Amino acid sequence: MSSLDFALCAPAVQSDRQQVLQPTRTDPGQVVATLTRMLARVLGPAIELRTTLDPAAGQVVLDPALLEEVVLNLVLYARDAMPNGGCLEIETTSRTLAEPLPHAHGVVASGDYLVIAVRDGGTGMSEVAVSRIFYPFLATQKDGDVTRTGLSTVYGIVKQAGGHVIVNSVVGAGTTFDLYLLRLPSSSGTG
Repeated sequence: MSSLDFALCAPAVQSDRQQVLQPTRTDPGQVVATLTRMLARVLGPAIELRTTLDPAAGQVVLDPALLEEVVLNLVLYARDAMPNGGCLEIETTSRTLAEPLPHAHGVVASGDYLVIAVRDGGTGMSEVAVSRIFYPFLATQKDGDVTRTGLSTVYGIVKQAGGHVIVNSVVGAGTTFDLYLLRLPSSSGTG
């Protein structure tokens, strides 16, 4: 039995919020499309939200509520990184890795993935900040008064689903979060 088969057969689990979470076949593009209006309100008028959602990107095994939480946390982080406004892009696509892909927080094994990219044109981060970005209770605000756990939550949810989070950032030019999630074979067998 593969890890994907096991995940599909796994029983529902309780989260720390006492809601029942059910791993299921989920289309991340549909989840993002459903959230678009709410995300635009959260971002406010100074930040433009653009989405490029490939309908053929596929499906993953993940509770849709957890995926919503991941996307919302990344959007809030991006909003905070763009105090003067700008553009936030969310993209879904499929990607096949012929070779393992090393990154700052691990290695993505070769295979078929659905990738969710969240790109902002914000303040960006140094390499040191990127290396520590998923630490719980890391304060990322300049004044140090706000402690965010959202990015450690994103990391935990994606890792629990067997995925990876790759962060690319340039100080003054923005940040991209690429979420690599194992892509399920299409039900038609073409995928």
